[in-house]
Amino acid sequence: MILKEEMHFRQTGEYAAKPDDLERVTEDVYDNEDVMDGYYLVGLFGTYFLWPHHYRILDFFRRSFLQTGPPSQRLAEWGVGHGLLTLEALRQWPEARALVVDLSKYSLGFAGRMLGSAGVAGRCDSRQGDVLKFTDLPTADRIICSELLEHVPDPGLLLDRLRGALAPAGLAYLTGAINAAQPDHVYLFTGDRQLFRLLEDHGFAIKASLTACHPNREGDENPPAVVATVVEAAA
Repeated sequence: MILKEEMHFRQTGEYAAKPDDLERVTEDVYDNEDVMDGYYLVGLFGTYFLWPHHYRILDFFRRSFLQTGPPSQRLAEWGVGHGLLTLEALRQWPEARALVVDLSKYSLGFAGRMLGSAGVAGRCDSRQGDVLKFTDLPTADRIICSELLEHVPDPGLLLDRLRGALAPAGLAYLTGAINAAQPDHVYLFTGDRQLFRLLEDHGFAIKASLTACHPNREGDENPPAVVATVVEAAA
């Protein structure tokens, strides 16, 4: 599936899905049980341990976000997906409570089973829906927003909402996919500097970052990559 999308990207320089295709993508992917429970969520979870660059990203998350600054009391993850990052955070911060939000009920179900199996589900609340349409999300001192920027039509709007939800002196963990064609990627980032500028333009200061590419693709022209950042609201 990904190879098919990447072939289209290499031929056209564009993702097959466009920002105005979110409704179709939601129907085809996020609301599709065969896709989400069939392979999407478990596959994405597995990449953190099967793809070397995703394991580097997970290590960066642990070192630069979880082990930096004071422990969290109020945690949120926007786009919880499989739930691994919230699980890691709740293990690191035993006093924290988490709010996890996702557009897909299948993501919330998968994450709930993951968190339940680890015995931390009682410290989590969940909400299903488009995070950009919620007007009453509480503030949090730590916000995880991983693998979401490329899935929304307007990443700048997402960043504005996130900055408003981040408590004073809070930290956020954000990632963006670069030149990474997938059926549900609707916003194309072509380089890490583009993402850094977007973060700065929307009021964030970057405390740490890592750009990682699978070692087998490092010699490619414009290879798919992931940019991970830890940010705070700029003064």
